[in-house]
Amino acid sequence: MLDAGAVVLVHRRKSPAAGVRKTLYGLAPLIVAVVSFVAVLRADEEGALRIAAIVLLVASGLLLAYRGAWWLVDGITDLIAWWAVHRGPPTAMRLSAWGVEYSPSWRNGEFAMSMPWSDVTATAFRPGLGPAPVFCIDADGRYPTPPDDPLRHLSGPRLSGRAVAWADAQAPASAVERTMLTNTYLFGTPMVINLRLCDGLDVDELDRRLQDWTAGRCRCQPPD
Repeated sequence: MLDAGAVVLVHRRKSPAAGVRKTLYGLAPLIVAVVSFVAVLRADEEGALRIAAIVLLVASGLLLAYRGAWWLVDGITDLIAWWAVHRGPPTAMRLSAWGVEYSPSWRNGEFAMSMPWSDVTATAFRPGLGPAPVFCIDADGRYPTPPDDPLRHLSGPRLSGRAVAWADAQAPASAVERTMLTNTYLFGTPMVINLRLCDGLDVDELDRRLQDWTAGRCRCQPPD
């Protein structure tokens, strides 16, 4: 979005609805199975209620084994990811004729890091932790250079764990600095944003503005 001649990029927050829905889908056959099992224990041996309870128990057990367990695990995983990433303040970046301002936890319109374009060495798209590449703004010297890691071309929990461990070893002064150090390990820069999560963005307009502000030195050209 535009803000007095600047471009403000803000990650939209992911809704927990999908995780809640899948968790409920997984819990439903489990609840039916438990209720049916209790009904089987309490019903008369030859009664119709016992037969119906057994049928429900078998059906819910099959559904739980076929899809319910997957729904439950996938839903809980989604909710854990939402709790860890999307419940807090969003990532935000403000680009203007002066330079760039950035915060991985944007609160009250305040940015944790800022620098003029003269300190920016490059802009680039690099592989993210998900399917979409992320937009990176490079500036040397702000944080320690992480060691070479043969797993850097990979993604997933193992690489993220190594990045967090390295960030903690630098004794960060705050949670925000810890996140920016983690970004540095994963992407080579603390200033990283996923443009697919930014509503109202005109990539071509941002590319034109970056070229104007940096005399063509910086671009915004997402890979195909």
